[in-house]
Amino acid sequence: FLSVAQHLFNPEASCPPSVSDLVQAELQLIAAHQGFNRSPIFGYREDYSQYKPRGHYTNNETFEQYFKAMMYAGRMTFLLKNMFGEPNIEQTRIALLLISSFNDSIGNNQLWDYWDRLYEPIKFFVGDSDDLTPKEYYEIWTGIGAPKGDQLADDEIIKDFISFCL
Repeated sequence: FLSVAQHLFNPEASCPPSVSDLVQAELQLIAAHQGFNRSPIFGYREDYSQYKPRGHYTNNETFEQYFKAMMYAGRMTFLLKNMFGEPNIEQTRIALLLISSFNDSIGNNQLWDYWDRLYEPIKFFVGDSDDLTPKEYYEIWTGIGAPKGDQLADDEIIKDFISFCL
């Protein structure tokens, strides 16, 4: 997920070899912007036609890169359940891996202050998020003992997290 976003901002960005095939497959679908297809990373059907830059985003390459990266970051979701109501283990695992990296970043108070300054105006204009926000994921994650690294390879831990959320 992060490698795709990074590459959309900067096509020269490197990618870890362990995820290179998935990243390239996702990038090819974004570049083709040919409608619905299964996301190689997330596994659900995505409308890749949404990645075709429009409006003033077609004025230059930098705007086009920004458009695609922001569209990707905004459209790809970390759903707790799939369309059949079953636990969505892989997407939740990805979300928890991202959240666990927050512990290793800048001080948590400063991080969540940044988050609040970004999210609160959006919430004012658009309303509350339909999905869990990163802050909500983080609070629940820490509430279940903050599993990370190899612990997140355990499907039962992921299922417990999903059950706790629902």
